[in-house]
Amino acid sequence: METLAAAAKQSWLSWFFRGTLILGFLILAGRLSELQIIKGNYFRSLAEGNRIRRVPIVAARGKILARGGEILVGNHEVKKRIIFDKDSGFDKVEDLEGAKEDEIITEYVREYPLAEKFAHLSGYLGEVNPEEVGKINPECPEKGPRKGGTLVGRSGLEEGYECLLAGIDGEELVEVDTGGRKIRTLGKRDPIAGSDLKTSIYFGLQEKVSEVMAEVKGAAIVVEPATGRILALSSSPSFDPKLFIEKSDNESISRLLTDENLPLFNRAIGWQFHPGSVFKPLVAIAALEEGRIDKNYLFEDEGVITIKTLYGDFSYYNWYFSQYGATEGRINLVRAIARSTDTFFYTLGETVGINKLVEWQKKFGLGEGTGIDIPGEIGGLVPSPEWKERVKGEPWFLGNTYHVSIG
Repeated sequence: METLAAAAKQSWLSWFFRGTLILGFLILAGRLSELQIIKGNYFRSLAEGNRIRRVPIVAARGKILARGGEILVGNHEVKKRIIFDKDSGFDKVEDLEGAKEDEIITEYVREYPLAEKFAHLSGYLGEVNPEEVGKINPECPEKGPRKGGTLVGRSGLEEGYECLLAGIDGEELVEVDTGGRKIRTLGKRDPIAGSDLKTSIYFGLQEKVSEVMAEVKGAAIVVEPATGRILALSSSPSFDPKLFIEKSDNESISRLLTDENLPLFNRAIGWQFHPGSVFKPLVAIAALEEGRIDKNYLFEDEGVITIKTLYGDFSYYNWYFSQYGATEGRINLVRAIARSTDTFFYTLGETVGINKLVEWQKKFGLGEGTGIDIPGEIGGLVPSPEWKERVKGEPWFLGNTYHVSIG
């Protein structure tokens, strides 16, 4: 009897635990069914009814600052109201009358305080084109794929430091009713603003240099000799970068693109110019270092040097003789540099020889890029006999050496 009672008790406990386990599974299955079928259908119906909207929250770009902290490129806030339509879209309007707090978002519009005076350094922004949409910048993949309508750097520092200046956009997931009215926010990811860029530019000096250059066509750069840092850079004519973010001003952009004076072109880094008389000290250094002259060297200027060739006589003049019909007389190296005497440097160049002049130009870094951290720089040109033969198919003449020797 004791054995049978124990067996009966054990059987009852076994069925009790089995029943409890089955009941737990039934409750869990019911909850899963509720989530998957009832709630799932609810969210599916919201999506199918275009009642869930993804609203991008654009991140502010980082500021570009002068050496002293002044803002060279910044942003100003614009409050906008989000209005959802009955379909799947929405509009952003600046009319806030009657708007609720949760319908208002803050966006940032790029501003350029110096306008034309800093344009070739700042660069400008442009919308992501269709070919770029969805693609990731390999230099900063953490920024994510590019979205249509996003503004990105297209030149200058805006382009060169795109990965630093660009932020990471946020997003708000919104539920709306059938009339397009907001019901609630289902989720939100805040944007991350871009980082600021501090430059070596002196604000006041940049203004002054640009003002001086405004009436001429050309470029001017002020460099800190000890470090090579750029303190001011101007290219003229220039343009206002804000035109590229004002979508309604297509006519002004069209004029910029077709202007024969090329205001969008950065002459400071993208053009090859003759160096002019600033090149003459390099010729003097080459002559001294190569032992062709010493510090006591004297030269008798007669105003003109004439070369007799099989093709005829060719005359090369000093600027002073050309303008005033006068000569410098006997001068030393210091005087020749001070007066920029062309005939003096014709003679030095001939004495040093073009091959040595080429060597000394390369020692000074001529013909190479500076490594400036904005896109569009091209290297300079160091003319040589090999270059002339390759490009023009002509031999090198002494007159070419004369031209090189005065810059």
